[in-house]
Order: sequence, then structure tokens, then C-alpha cells
Amino acid sequence: MSKILGLDLGTNSIGWAIIDNKSINDYGVKVYPKRNRQSKTYDLKIRLSRKVLLGSIMTSFLFAMAVININDWRYWTSLAIGGVLLLISMIKDN
Repeated sequence: MSKILGLDLGTNSIGWAIIDNKSINDYGVKVYPKRNRQSKTYDLKIRLSRKVLLGSIMTSFLFAMAVININDWRYWTSLAIGGVLLLISMIKDN
């Protein structure tokens, strides 16, 4: 005399049933309404624009460091060029 609880977890619903001695005692479904979500392309554009903005700020900072620390200008310039290449690859991938 064992009772079994069966669950079905969906993306917008949860289904359940209680089985006792190979007969279904009770069952039900709870359906959750879909949320109004914006499209995935909009989310992608927002994330890409944030990455590009942060990358631009970082690259500008590195070029400024090359000007301020004139003794180490090759080091800072090479980092800044790396940042520019990173920005180009992020924009090209998306």
C-alpha cells in the first residue's frame, strides 16, 4: 500500500497525480501565464551595447595611460590596441 506522487514540470505548468494501488486518487495541473518578454534579439542588442561601451571606456583609459606614462608608452599602447581588437571581434561576432 504505497502512495506515489507523480510530477510533471513544464515551462509554464506543473502537473501532478497521486497513485495508490495502481489507481489514480487525485490529479491536477497548475498553469502559469506567460510573461510579456521582449525578444531575444533586443536582449542581445542591449548586452552587446553594454560590452561595447565598457570596452570603449577601457580602451580610452589605456590610450590615456600611454600618454600619461610616456616612459611605458609601448606597454600601454599595446594593451589599448588589444582592446580595440577585442571590440572589433565582439561587434563582428554579433
